[in-house]
Amino acid sequence: MEELVQLGVKQFLRVGTCGGLQPDLELGEMIVALSAVPADGTALHYVGGEPHCPTADWELVHGAVHAAKGLEQPMRVGAIASSDTFYDPDEGRHGRWSARGVLAVEMEAAVIFTIGALRKVQAGCLLTVSDIVVGGSFTRISDEDLQGAVDRMTRVALATVTSDAH
Repeated sequence: MEELVQLGVKQFLRVGTCGGLQPDLELGEMIVALSAVPADGTALHYVGGEPHCPTADWELVHGAVHAAKGLEQPMRVGAIASSDTFYDPDEGRHGRWSARGVLAVEMEAAVIFTIGALRKVQAGCLLTVSDIVVGGSFTRISDEDLQGAVDRMTRVALATVTSDAH
């Protein structure tokens, strides 16, 4: 991302999968991230360990919500968490995030939002729920359903970055 900024890129929109942290989330559901709990070393390194709230660019969030509505793609909008551990050794962390209203966990958004803010470029994140990681059991989406959900999310992402609305 740093090198792309140096080359003149002004807009970054991450698309990927996540683990759902709310029991009412559905597998394949789309999330538009507003902010990301920085539970990763890289985002914290960029701010010298000081408390901060990595936040998506509002124009990209707004554009993604309108693009999703225009494509009749249901979505949730809210906070997510970025963790640098794929298999978290703290068995209670997901439950604590869930209790605080965090929608999902993934691995990149906090640092993307942080670099976006520091380098004055737009940064956003769209996610597809591929797993539900709270509620006592681990549920994974089927490959076929994941492909369909990612295709729908990709259409929203493309409509977001090619629209004049943001």
